[in-house]
Amino acid sequence: MLSCFCFNFTARKIRFKAVCLRFGLSPSLLPKYNATRWNSWYESVVANYEKLGAIPTFISEECALHHQDAPHNLLELKEMTADQSTWFTVSLALAFTTTCMKRLSITLDSFQARKPQSHLVKGRLNGLITYYTMLSKSVDTAEFGIQPVIQGMHKTFCLLT
Repeated sequence: MLSCFCFNFTARKIRFKAVCLRFGLSPSLLPKYNATRWNSWYESVVANYEKLGAIPTFISEECALHHQDAPHNLLELKEMTADQSTWFTVSLALAFTTTCMKRLSITLDSFQARKPQSHLVKGRLNGLITYYTMLSKSVDTAEFGIQPVIQGMHKTFCLLT
């Protein structure tokens, strides 16, 4: 999400790290998606989710700093964080993806790390298919850890508003 926002300027990087520190978060920058790295999409989602509490503050402060000269994509991000419904949806999607796509990410890493043998690939893929099939049919969200994610997002969202 925020990683699409340009971190090319040193001063902006420093300001982002300062906001993260104020929120007690790691002062690392958000990784960018890289099409040649299998799990960079997942790493980007997890990093955005981990820094979710600091992102609206950073966007707001950047807009205030730039006033009317703020970049268009920054203004779009500000609108998105200001709309409670949109922000909750984005936050929930990041939480859900971070939680439920971890198995896929681990499997992709195992395929990328070494030469997978066909029987291992088949076993891992069958495991993933079973997991996601059960997840899609489950009426008990607690079974897959989704309920705590939703409750945690609700608490986080209430703190942000």
